[in-house]
Amino acid sequence: MFEPAVAALAARRGRPDPYAEELLARMDRAADGSAHADWNDGDRLFHRQIAVMTDNPVLVALADHIAAVMDQPLWQRLRDDSIARPGRARIHAAEHRMIYEAIVDGDPDAASFYATQHLERVRRYMTHDQES
Repeated sequence: MFEPAVAALAARRGRPDPYAEELLARMDRAADGSAHADWNDGDRLFHRQIAVMTDNPVLVALADHIAAVMDQPLWQRLRDDSIARPGRARIHAAEHRMIYEAIVDGDPDAASFYATQHLERVRRYMTHDQES
C-alpha cells in the first residue's frame, strides 16, 4: 500500500534523480548475482529514494523505518534466497527502472502500477514461490 502511493506522489513531481540513477546502475552491475551486498544496498536505498523524490519528510521518515527493516539479517537472507535463481535480480532491476522512468515521466498511474507489480513479485519470490 505504501510504496505504490509514494511512487505516484514522486511522479507528480516528475523529476530525474541522480542518486536514484546511481542506485539503478549499481543494481544493474550486481544483477549477475556475484555481489549480494551491493544488490541489497542498492535495492534498499532505491526504495527509500523513491520517498526522497516526493520531498515529503514524513514519507522519508517512514521509508527510513522500512529501509532499516530491509537491513535486518532475516530480510537480507530472504532477499538473497529470492534472487539466487538466475535472472531474478535482472527482473527486479528492470522493474526498478520501470518505476523510476514512470516517476521521471510524471506518470503517477504507471509509477503506482509498476511499484505494485514489483512488490507483488518480490513478495512471491521471498515467501512461497522460491522454486519457480
